[in-house]
Amino acid sequence: MSTKKTSAQTVAFRLTSMLRRLNEGKRLRPEELAKEFSVTLRTIQRDLNEKLAFLGGRRT
Repeated sequence: MSTKKTSAQTVAFRLTSMLRRLNEGKRLRPEELAKEFSVTLRTIQRDLNEKLAFLGGRRT
């Protein structure tokens, strides 16, 4: 089995990490997340605004 992550696995990892942090009461800072996950700020904004929209929090 290949150890290379698929795009879906990468997105799932990012979202899981963000949800875990929220559950721990931490604040999500998009700029820091973008650097940590080596993606653009826009990617993090999409993750928060589209994929995690069901949480009903403030949009970035």
